[in-house]
Amino acid sequence: MNTRSSAFGLALAAAALLSACGSSSEPTPPPAGKATASASSAPATSAPPTVAPATAPPSAFQPQPPGTLAERDAKFQARPSASPPDSLPAAWRKAMTLPEARFGSISHERHTAWAKSTPFDALTVEVRFFGTDAANDTRALSVLRGFGLKAEADTLPPGQQTDGDRTWRIERHAQIAPQGEAREVRYAFEVVRDPVLPLVLPECKNPESLTAPRTTPAFLLPLVKASSTRRLVSVVDRRADTDDTLMFHILFHNGEANDDMVGRVREAVLAAGFRLVSGAESNRQLFADPGRRRLEIRPSNDDLRLGCKVVGPIMAIELMSPRGAPNK
Repeated sequence: MNTRSSAFGLALAAAALLSACGSSSEPTPPPAGKATASASSAPATSAPPTVAPATAPPSAFQPQPPGTLAERDAKFQARPSASPPDSLPAAWRKAMTLPEARFGSISHERHTAWAKSTPFDALTVEVRFFGTDAANDTRALSVLRGFGLKAEADTLPPGQQTDGDRTWRIERHAQIAPQGEAREVRYAFEVVRDPVLPLVLPECKNPESLTAPRTTPAFLLPLVKASSTRRLVSVVDRRADTDDTLMFHILFHNGEANDDMVGRVREAVLAAGFRLVSGAESNRQLFADPGRRRLEIRPSNDDLRLGCKVVGPIMAIELMSPRGAPNK
């Protein structure tokens, strides 16, 4: 399972929670074969008039009262906003610096690729705007165009779109508000480049190693750096309004190198001030530090779409840090 699927699933789960607390879910149709969150079929009986979007029918959730315009605006203005990862192209980072936007999360997943094959990468973004429906959709379209994607129409396109070697989709979830009034609208973007792989894959032998993000703590850098027995083949850099996550997938030549890495990671993490929470005698271990950072190591069977057949073990290292935690 790709790690991008779980990231987009978390975004959909957050949308469902937002809907239950005073918003309507108005997603554009997902690509065929993809699962989506479902809404209750019970009709709303006491909600104030809503503005139905052009791209999807209104949700059947029964919302709480939306509050006054001033209250909704104040709640939106108080929202924190995530910063884009440094690994993104400069034009993409610029598209995510709109002062009127509140980015709930920005996740960039990138993989290495065997030989000259196209590498897999995925961008998942959750952003909110406050204003009229037309103004909010225009802002969302400007973000899409900032990603270099073709959005020729003045309305948000439904379903999965194809642009060169990338596919993308957008889902829209609007807050309940009186007819015509400004409201908060949440947009979830997913932009994916997923290469077409040959039916017969060559064995992965020393694939090119990725570079760790600049935000990687110093104690982790030596562990994710390439060596004669390991390669960093996948990195997920997720920035959110409340926490940040770094995930690394490391491919080893053999089980011995993997087992040695378990001990090295544990030694480095404990020296950095973490304590072992669970997994003392296994290759799946969880650590935590006084700053509420959590680090987990575990075996991984994720499909990393490397363009070659994985013949050695893969370890996932995931570091979760609350916003404001020391990065050392």
